[in-house]
Amino acid sequence: MSNTKLQIVETVREEDREQMMFDYISSLKAIEDEMEPFKEAKKDLRNDYYSRGLTKNDIWLSVRAYRLVRSLNDKELEFMDLQMVFDRLSGDRNRYDD
Repeated sequence: MSNTKLQIVETVREEDREQMMFDYISSLKAIEDEMEPFKEAKKDLRNDYYSRGLTKNDIWLSVRAYRLVRSLNDKELEFMDLQMVFDRLSGDRNRYDD
């Protein structure tokens, strides 16, 4: 392949790459725009529970417990006690170490 043909191929690939990057950004923006109402709903939910008396730490522990439980499979959930999850996340590990 001559040097001129190689430069043309590299230029076309660079243009394709730039177009793919533009397409990616457009798709990402569309997804983030679709997610925005859910982010607002999540924020509203959090504020509602703050007004009911939960602290930021309570919310944080709840989110961590939710993510932990969500990551477990059914077999692991059979042996999991939600109170134990909260205790372990809050640092009260000695209660279950017997």
